Amino acid sequence: MLYSEIKHFRGNFSACRALRLALDFLVDQAPGLPDGKHDLPDGMFIQIRHYEPAPAAGRRYETHVRMADIQAVLEGEEILYSQPLPEGALPTEDHLADRDLRFYDQLSDRNGYPLILRPGVFSLLLPADAHKPECFSGVGKCRKAIIKIPVELLEP
Repeated sequence: MLYSEIKHFRGNFSACRALRLALDFLVDQAPGLPDGKHDLPDGMFIQIRHYEPAPAAGRRYETHVRMADIQAVLEGEEILYSQPLPEGALPTEDHLADRDLRFYDQLSDRNGYPLILRPGVFSLLLPADAHKPECFSGVGKCRKAIIKIPVELLEP
C-alpha cells in the first residue's frame, strides 16, 4: 500500500511507466471524464463514479489478484481502511473469475489503517492489501476515480 499526495509523488518516481501514465491521466484527464469505465493503454482502465460514503460498519474489506488499484477522490472525502491481508484469511465471497474481487467479512478495522482520501491524495493498493473503501468521513457525496493496473505492469 502506498498513500501520498499526488504532487509529491508524481514525476519523482518515473521508473514505473504504468504508474507514471496512471497518475498523469488521473491529474490531466480524469476530472473531465463522465461517470463510467474508460480504457487506458496497456490493459489499464479507469472507473469514474459518484457515490455517497457509507458508515465503515456497513462496508467490507476486499482484495484483487490480477489488478492493482489507484484510488483517488476527485470531489468530497472518504476514509479508506487498508491492512495487509492476513496469512490464511479466507474470502467470504469470491468473484475472481468475473470481477477480480474477493470480500473478507472477518477482517477488523482494529488492524486497518484509516486513510483520508480527498482531492490531491491517492492510494496505490496491491493484491496483498486488503482495503475497505468509501467509508463516511463526515463529508457527504463524493466523486471518485479508480485506476486498475494489471499487476505485471508494476513488476521490475
